[in-house]
Amino acid sequence: MCLSACYLAGIKEVYYIGTLKEAEKAGLGVSYIYEELKKGPDRQKMPLRQLSATLDTDPMKLWVDTKR
Repeated sequence: MCLSACYLAGIKEVYYIGTLKEAEKAGLGVSYIYEELKKGPDRQKMPLRQLSATLDTDPMKLWVDTKR
């Protein structure tokens, strides 16, 4: 998700120190997240529920309009 946010925000470069393996050893591993993402939303541990937007402005249209 963080990497996706970086791409969506247009961030050009990211600096980091620790590797995924080092993070795993420190208890900050993310491999379980990748495993969850492979599952369908109805099988993931954290429920994902889509809501209907009741906003005056469609956020997706607003995003597209600001990128022009």
